[in-house]
Amino acid sequence: MDETGNELPLIRMPLPSYKEKIDGVEESLKEWAKHKHYHRPGVKLSEVAAETGIASIHISYCVRNRMKMNFPAWLNSLRIEDAKRMIHRNPDIPSYEVGYKIGCPNPETFKKVFQKFAGCTFNEYVPQIKAQQ
Repeated sequence: MDETGNELPLIRMPLPSYKEKIDGVEESLKEWAKHKHYHRPGVKLSEVAAETGIASIHISYCVRNRMKMNFPAWLNSLRIEDAKRMIHRNPDIPSYEVGYKIGCPNPETFKKVFQKFAGCTFNEYVPQIKAQQ
């Protein structure tokens, strides 16, 4: 009621649809990734949830249904795209340095992850890039 005793009309605000909510989650994840937070080794879903203010279940749902992969695979895909950019800028950079910079400090793990997401080994990829330059 207002100060004159009249009832105030109800204002009904539509709730966002689930699609709109997941669109917002996706945008937040893109923003998080833009700042390269995935360069930290061992980033956990719970940390991303805390940093973005988004529930883990919504992040997981978005990554699984929009990016078509699980959370660790999504992080690794971001890392390998960065690795490729580093190699394009400096094809002479050693693999262990690239791995360290992108948040994959174990050289053997980096080599496996690189091959999985790049479709070839680091040692096959570098000569291809050098040949293009």
